[in-house]
Amino acid sequence: MIEAKTREKSALYPSYSLAICLEFVRLVDSLGGKSASYRSVADKLGLASVTTRSFLGKISSSKQFGLITTASEVIQLTDAARQYLYPTDETEIKPLLISLFSKPPLYGKLVERFQDKALPPKVQLSNLLMNEYSIIKQVKDNAAECFLNSAESLGLIQNGILVLEELEPATEQARPENIVETEPETLSQAEQSPQEPARQAPASPTAGYRFEIPTLSKLSAVVFIPEGVTSKDLDYINLYMEKMLPVFLANLKDELQE
Repeated sequence: MIEAKTREKSALYPSYSLAICLEFVRLVDSLGGKSASYRSVADKLGLASVTTRSFLGKISSSKQFGLITTASEVIQLTDAARQYLYPTDETEIKPLLISLFSKPPLYGKLVERFQDKALPPKVQLSNLLMNEYSIIKQVKDNAAECFLNSAESLGLIQNGILVLEELEPATEQARPENIVETEPETLSQAEQSPQEPARQAPASPTAGYRFEIPTLSKLSAVVFIPEGVTSKDLDYINLYMEKMLPVFLANLKDELQE
């Protein structure tokens, strides 16, 4: 007697990105407002059956994002979906989308783990989902891609870091210490321009950590980290420098060669 092989089952995960699910609920809404039958939605999508993998995947993913509920092969839009489709305040849309993004159980765990931290590359995230979150091998790549696509579509990945809240505006950079500005009161009335009043330089932080990089010209490039930064700040600085320092140096090199 030949024993039937048990099919490996994956933990629940969205097989479609949030952006695709938002388009799905928009289609449901176009068919009658708050609810529509499986059959009418499948027909609108040009599908011959309501049991195709793509159709059931969109239903499952949209349910995980909190956009729909289902009963007796009828799709019902949730209040969150209606709020997205018919917003009364545009400023509420981004917080709503972030809330929807965090709704799937898998995404909630990943947000808790990686919020304000560097996300691993897709390949590593895929393997992590398999090894630690019970996503089977056959679908781990798609699960990782959908998570990253959903986060990127909302602008939640900044310099490789998962950021669910907008960063505060960067403060004005302090001027180099070797530039001395004349105090306004030492200038004569004739020297002061009424169109361009003299400005005082912003105060530079004095307490912190200096990292000096020697150069072939016997000069030193200095990286200054102000006192009071957090571990998350250092992760962000590290990633920012990895991505932006090469661009800055290339631009500076071009400028010096002009």
